[in-house]
Amino acid sequence: QIMTTALATTTPVPLAAIVPTGYEPDRNPVLVYVARLSSKHSKRAMRQSLATIANLLTGGAMDELALPWGQLRYQHTQAIRAKLAEQRSAATANRHLAALRGV
Repeated sequence: QIMTTALATTTPVPLAAIVPTGYEPDRNPVLVYVARLSSKHSKRAMRQSLATIANLLTGGAMDELALPWGQLRYQHTQAIRAKLAEQRSAATANRHLAALRGV
């Protein structure tokens, strides 16, 4: 079980029984989402945003490709939202949240 170590200072949110996924590339939600974006800049920015969120959730234990995005629940997304609002500008936090919604 991985605890959201990076988020622990505000709200500890356990990610119950989260294990890295073994998605096939054509079924990985990150790769599917990024592939539908039109520009190289958007693809890079959103991939970076998802990497930031994965790092916040797992304290660096999983990257954006390994994180089982489908297992995130409301409490996880609210903890992400709170931490981003604390640490990032409004525009950057909104970009990260848009990437999360896309996945």
